[in-house]
Amino acid sequence: MPNIQAYWSREAMSKNSMASKVMTRNRFELLLRMLHFADNQDNPGKNLDQGHTTPTSVVMSLFEPILDSGRTLVTDNWYTSVDLAKRLMDRQTYLIGTLRKNRRGLPKDLVNKKLKCGEIAALENQDAGKSSADISDQMTAYQTPLRRTFK
Repeated sequence: MPNIQAYWSREAMSKNSMASKVMTRNRFELLLRMLHFADNQDNPGKNLDQGHTTPTSVVMSLFEPILDSGRTLVTDNWYTSVDLAKRLMDRQTYLIGTLRKNRRGLPKDLVNKKLKCGEIAALENQDAGKSSADISDQMTAYQTPLRRTFK
């Protein structure tokens, strides 16, 4: 047969009475869409990085060429995780992003913290010395925000 629809054809040349007696063409096509044969044990793309979530593995593989250069990665809440932040910090790379409340490894005091509108909760690596916020505060203390302009 040239195609599947020919099994249900009304023409005498290509008519297959057995297929059309058992089920309709629409039902067969629906079953065919749902039928799937695959050996899921041997899926090369399934086990990217054992022990780490897939979004973390994707970010690490894409960002690999510029790790260890002191850059900052900004992600949305799908990719941001505590595991990713730790792995990036080990490679001298920083992470900024929103974090979902149900992520593994998130400290409970941070999850239950009530924030006001516009307030930010952040974690910093205490072992790294001064954070960039401390340095920024120190630099702004040396300069006055008021500037005189002459028009």
